[in-house]
Amino acid sequence: MTDHIASLAMRVGIAPSFVDLREQERVTSRDTQCALLAAMGLGVSTEVEAAKRLADFEAEVRGRLLPEWQVVEAGAPLTLPVDMAWALETEDGRTSEGRGSLPPLSLGIHALNVAGHETVLLAAPPELPEPSRTWGLTAPLWGLKGPDVPGIGDF
Repeated sequence: MTDHIASLAMRVGIAPSFVDLREQERVTSRDTQCALLAAMGLGVSTEVEAAKRLADFEAEVRGRLLPEWQVVEAGAPLTLPVDMAWALETEDGRTSEGRGSLPPLSLGIHALNVAGHETVLLAAPPELPEPSRTWGLTAPLWGLKGPDVPGIGDF
């Protein structure tokens, strides 16, 4: 039997398990999955409700021309997978319209609308610069203790 609540949770990005700071795997409980789904506006209390929500979600995804969001390279032209008219609103509020390829985008978060389907474009640089030289290791003294030194630490 399919666990529709777990399937819906996984489909919307809720991890079925995670590894904690002690490197132990923790399974996401059913209560946590339901609480997170409710916080996302997908509240379900039964498997039947979850199966319907999952089917509705999958139908919506299949009906989209473009993904809900997409990371693109800032400054590079972007060609849409469909040759349709588009409207673009950039992060700074400027708007433009066209068909086919989009103009190069500046860094930022932009809204693209194609045939009533909105996609968020996250324009990022192709790579980040190397970080500048830093001071080095920093550690709180109380954490620097050995097995023979109880208390606040020692070098």
